[in-house]
Amino acid sequence: MNIIQQRPNLSTNEKPVAPILEAIHLRKDFPVGARLLGTAGVVHAVEDTSLALYPGHATALVGESGSGKTTVARIWHVSMIRLLERLNFRVNL
Repeated sequence: MNIIQQRPNLSTNEKPVAPILEAIHLRKDFPVGARLLGTAGVVHAVEDTSLALYPGHATALVGESGSGKTTVARIWHVSMIRLLERLNFRVNL
């Protein structure tokens, strides 16, 4: 899986742009196998993946089938919901 990011181009006179959201070292493991029979294992779905969102720029998550794109998106989504709940933030559609 590749995360395609374009960091903002800055001339020497511009201040560095900080990301508006950033996730560092994402990791997700899923248990597999029959635990009762002692044959349980782990599938490493996402390992050491980081991404950032910069104002005015797009970020694309690209990869082969089964590479962990949906898992990264779900981790990101759940993390943002938890953050918004802590901030007592609501979105009404």
